[in-house]
Amino acid sequence: MYLRIILLVVAMFLSSCGGGGSSSSSQNTDQPSPVIIYDTLRDAAETKSNIFVGSLYNDGYMQHNDNSATYRTELARHFNMMSLEYSISMEEIWKDENTIDFSRPDAAFDYARANNIAVRVTHLIWHSTIPEWLSAGSYSDAEVESLVQGYVTTVMNHYITNYPDVYTEWNVINEAVSNDSPTELRNTFFLQKLGSDYIAKAFQWAGAVSSSAKLYINDYGCIGSSNWNKSRKTTLVGVVNDLISRDIRIDGIGFQGHFSIDQYEEDINDIRLDFADYADLGIELAFTELDIRINDNLSGQNISKEQIQEDFYKNIYQLCIDTPECKSVSLWGLADHLSFMNTGYASWLAQSEDWPLLIDENMQTKDVYDVILEILAGNSSRHRV
Repeated sequence: MYLRIILLVVAMFLSSCGGGGSSSSSQNTDQPSPVIIYDTLRDAAETKSNIFVGSLYNDGYMQHNDNSATYRTELARHFNMMSLEYSISMEEIWKDENTIDFSRPDAAFDYARANNIAVRVTHLIWHSTIPEWLSAGSYSDAEVESLVQGYVTTVMNHYITNYPDVYTEWNVINEAVSNDSPTELRNTFFLQKLGSDYIAKAFQWAGAVSSSAKLYINDYGCIGSSNWNKSRKTTLVGVVNDLISRDIRIDGIGFQGHFSIDQYEEDINDIRLDFADYADLGIELAFTELDIRINDNLSGQNISKEQIQEDFYKNIYQLCIDTPECKSVSLWGLADHLSFMNTGYASWLAQSEDWPLLIDENMQTKDVYDVILEILAGNSSRHRV
């Protein structure tokens, strides 16, 4: 295991003695700077880098798994932010127009409170999590708008009121940019029912609940070198600038960051340039769902692939630290075997197995973890024991 935090202070003294009946000595009072050795990403981030380091909270394995106790311990040990997904998704908790079941997300917030972990709510409005009773109901557009506004207001009020001590960031809108027509907004139920201005409405509703809650828009594929990436970037920037120009509060942009090592050489410089452009908008930035695949070519693991993955991760974390607007880097999974790629949820990928995260299936940190730890610690020396 690692040492938790060890402060090593080495004092060196030099002395010299003269001959005969007299002697003289001199002492060098210069001492090397203390070397601080950190155990976990959380230790280093909280002490040195001032960004959140996060992971996914999934109640399937955090509460209902034979290894739940281990996972709960390890999440709190390594990370100081956690992302909720289906634990708080609209279709899971909004049972009917009069009932929101907070039991699942409350359990997650209780865990966050007990372990002093920040929470990212993913997501308030997402086209993939609409309750069937709402989407298939015979509600007018005005009725849908009223219901969705009530949902956003009620959920945010519940957690701001009952968990004021848990720092929370809200992905108000997720995946608004079209996948197939990246110069346009995605043609979703919300756009159809609430109108083309539904994003502005959602941020206005969320902003009315709290003047201090952090409100984000979150999407994928909006950084990188391809024309598709550039088109999605233009669309997302347009949405954000529209909100800013209308004085509708938006606090940040979240980038999902589901990358592959195949993208590294081609994309990393564009990712840096794109990030700088987003920083110029004057709002916060975050990597919200980071993982880096190594098995798109179906050839398994090898040292060469792992080195590229390590370089890619290193650049992403360093980019966040070097960008004042960047506030967090959150992984999309606690360990490899818990990644969506290895749990049957990635049917769109060619591979059925991958190793995309910093902790392996035995809950041991990988070499890449050590590299990120050094970056978060300001390149401090570290020793494993």
